[in-house]
Amino acid sequence: MLIWIIFTKTHLLREGEVTIEKIAVELGFSDSADLRRAFRRWSGHSPSVSRS
Repeated sequence: MLIWIIFTKTHLLREGEVTIEKIAVELGFSDSADLRRAFRRWSGHSPSVSRS
């Protein structure tokens, strides 16, 4: 379930509609660095790569 939510939020990140910090708060991460680490473990790259 968390992977699907991150995938959905990644789409918003890619479109520039929301920041990584806002996504981290919405998903309950303590800060954006925790979300970046989780994203990297799941996808193999950082959220910034998804944004480009």
